[in-house]
Amino acid sequence: MKKIIFLITWLTSVYAYADDYMQSVPATISFMGSHNQYGMGDVVFKLSTPDIRCPDGYWLNKKDVGFEPTLSMLIAAYHAKTPIRAAGLTNQKWDGSRGFYCKLYSISYPL
Repeated sequence: MKKIIFLITWLTSVYAYADDYMQSVPATISFMGSHNQYGMGDVVFKLSTPDIRCPDGYWLNKKDVGFEPTLSMLIAAYHAKTPIRAAGLTNQKWDGSRGFYCKLYSISYPL
């Protein structure tokens, strides 16, 4: 019985997380911006093919553990016009704009 309850709880949490997580199609970065006052260094960017759940783009905070390597990948992709795939959390909207920026979870260079 405990195994069944654990399994149901686990499946429910996985599906709840899946609703908040989205991954973009491969696209180039069309805009990047940095806010030195708001959020102590928040960075926002938008893809050339925005996802409907993150229409204005994605944001990351300087306090994020992976901020520096992620920012390096973003800058490199932006200057080289290399497509990236962004994964965002739709339940963590950026408060620095009226637009809808999703919290960046990860980025990758598609194969």
